[in-house]
Amino acid sequence: GNIIVDELSSNNLALKIDINGQTVDELKGMMYVEANHLDITPWLDSVLAIDDDKTKADIGFSAWFKVQQGAIERLQIALHDNLITWQDNSQINTQVNKLTHSLTLSSGQLLLVKGKEPASFKLYSTPMLLQYDQQDVQEMIVQMNKTAEDFSVYLSSFGLALISQVSPLFIASENTRELLSNLDMNGQVNDLYFKKTANDIQALASFSNTSTKYSQGIPGIDNLAGTLSLTQQNLHIDFAAEQGALDFNHHFIAPILYQSLAAKVDLSFSDNSWQLFVNDIALNSDELNLQGDLVIDSPKDSPMTMSLLANILDGDASKAGHYYPLTTMSTDLVNYLNDALVDGKIKQAQVLVNGPLANFPFADNSGIFVVNAELEDATFKFSHDWPAIEKFSANLNFTNNSMLITGRSGELVGLDVSGVQAAIDDLGVGQTLTVDTLIKPSPATHVASLMEQSPLKNSVGSVLQQLQIGGDIEGEFHLNLPLNAAEKVVASGLINFANNSVALQTPRMNFEQVNGQLAFENDKISTKNLSLNWQNLPLTLKINGNDKSDYFDTHIVLNADWKKEHWQPHVSADLQKYLDGQLKWQGDLSLYQ
Repeated sequence: GNIIVDELSSNNLALKIDINGQTVDELKGMMYVEANHLDITPWLDSVLAIDDDKTKADIGFSAWFKVQQGAIERLQIALHDNLITWQDNSQINTQVNKLTHSLTLSSGQLLLVKGKEPASFKLYSTPMLLQYDQQDVQEMIVQMNKTAEDFSVYLSSFGLALISQVSPLFIASENTRELLSNLDMNGQVNDLYFKKTANDIQALASFSNTSTKYSQGIPGIDNLAGTLSLTQQNLHIDFAAEQGALDFNHHFIAPILYQSLAAKVDLSFSDNSWQLFVNDIALNSDELNLQGDLVIDSPKDSPMTMSLLANILDGDASKAGHYYPLTTMSTDLVNYLNDALVDGKIKQAQVLVNGPLANFPFADNSGIFVVNAELEDATFKFSHDWPAIEKFSANLNFTNNSMLITGRSGELVGLDVSGVQAAIDDLGVGQTLTVDTLIKPSPATHVASLMEQSPLKNSVGSVLQQLQIGGDIEGEFHLNLPLNAAEKVVASGLINFANNSVALQTPRMNFEQVNGQLAFENDKISTKNLSLNWQNLPLTLKINGNDKSDYFDTHIVLNADWKKEHWQPHVSADLQKYLDGQLKWQGDLSLYQ
């Protein structure tokens, strides 16, 4: 006959019984139950996280019970089309008309066999069909084994997308559902084994074609495959990925592309702490090759710490901006480095991090953060309005909250600038770049060319054009550039003369044995101990220059103290009889340009 079950909103249950026996213990035979379009929504209220007024379940099956010695020994179930629908009212779904989703299970059979021991059984299934909404149908096989000591399950396969799709049914936490929704997991889990004992939980599975998106600090990843195992509060994942990208969202300017990515992940956890080990990290791309190891430790009642050691080979310096951590580097610093490192090769680099993660990059010295890289054949434009250093080989070092670039070799408009240093002492406050280099003995024309291509073109550059220096000169150059106030830049330096020649253009005068020093600071110039010979007559000069409102003023003070035998040959014979003795004179020369 029919069965009426309290609380069910539909009562389409049919029962057939063929059992014989004189006592309960002797009963044997068959029982048959058929259910069609059975709504078990009221029963699901204690199981599902969603309110039962937003769900509807339509269940159908045929079941055969084999009774032996008064107990069910064998159960076989043939599934009809079983459907559960629910309304998505979560904050994740912002649509005015809330979506209704469905999950269908059909076309399968289950066989439950009683075990020899009490409370034990085995469950087997034929391929069953699972479908979410109108998406592709998934086929899966289930096996279970229950004994007094353990419970185990085998699942042939399922799509990872199903986890986030059905999460509103089983997960009450809005934050967790949002995490899963934003992860947007896709891919396939195959051969999932799960075993639970009184003291342990174990699991083993493989996954393939897996992709996720960034969600709440978890990076997105593409085309992932690997294996997973769980035992005694230890999770191990061995994975490899190809032709994809790591997406850290706003933490980096763009997803980090890779041709291949592999690592071994171990997570150990207890009630109050956990440790994450990521070993044998290997990332290969057109931009760099990276190998490394990572440890994150979250102990009870202590700050979370991170330890990272990574080695980088064959990096493309022009793409370095793809790897700047935007959340810990200022926009001014990122823009500067992107403009400064024009091209080149990062032959090798090492990254070291060790300390409390919340204090990164450890301006308080509570930890250590070091990036040490070797640049080769690079172009470094230390300031946008100065020429770039070319053929540049250098060491690039970030230590905690500071940056230092030390040149090993390079050319700046023909000048040898090996040993040049570019530094930012504090990447957090002020962010002032300093550039310091010695100018090794070089043709004066190179220095003049540098000044002609710089903001000092109308000051130092103009003076050097007027002086037309011959021979080699040496000196030093300094730049002080606040990254957040570039208009306050200060360029200064010294030019040392040693027996040089000078051809003054206005008025036309040629000088030899020029010695002394020319100093400049932005548009101001001055000299120190400047001496020279004019037509074999010694002169001392003092030069000062500064930029007026509409011209550059170069003021030259000349001093001479000539002995008779030195100056008389420059006077005509007719005048020599009127002139005699030592000749001392001074003069002023002003050049307006």
